[in-house]
Amino acid sequence: KKGKPGVKHTEATKKKMSVKALASTHRRLQRNILYYKNIMMDSSWEVALAKRLDALNIKWIRPDPLQWIDDSNNKHHYFPDFYLIDYDVYLDPKNPAAVRSQSYKLTKLRSQYNNIVILKTLKECEEFSPYSNLAQR
Repeated sequence: KKGKPGVKHTEATKKKMSVKALASTHRRLQRNILYYKNIMMDSSWEVALAKRLDALNIKWIRPDPLQWIDDSNNKHHYFPDFYLIDYDVYLDPKNPAAVRSQSYKLTKLRSQYNNIVILKTLKECEEFSPYSNLAQR
């Protein structure tokens, strides 16, 4: 029955899959991959933010995933898009639809990490300022 549609995994199998997934730092692949300076980006908003950070000479990296815990005490991976090395801040541009659909996860993340900033418009990405945007967190 393994791999057949309609067949559910056992709890033991689900646990093994979860442990393996949490051990991985692999980013999900998206359909529309863009590149900026040979770095894989998932959206034009990420490219705009990367260009803005570079224009401001702000050092950034694509970070490893963060772990967060849901209300059932299950661990999950969260893949922020940028980590600002000199500011100890994670930046993640998200369009309004993503903010709405991920509201539970974002609420849990913000309660578990105080250094995540969500940029909700393309304009915020293009005009990012560590002084104004980071003061909001």
